[in-house]
Amino acid sequence: MDKSRTQKINAYKKRVYKRFMLELKKEDFERVRAVADATCETVSGFIKRVLAEHIGDTANRDGVGGR
Repeated sequence: MDKSRTQKINAYKKRVYKRFMLELKKEDFERVRAVADATCETVSGFIKRVLAEHIGDTANRDGVGGR
């Protein structure tokens, strides 16, 4: 990927997405990972899906997060 394409992608992500840190105890993270693995999802995808379901947005609009 050329540098200008990467810069455009990064600018888009900066404009559209908000990143944040989530701290979990190691044992809690392992529990989350086990459930994500059992549902064939990434940890990030699992967390995004659960949050979307909780706030009432059951459609995964960007299609990101699964395996």
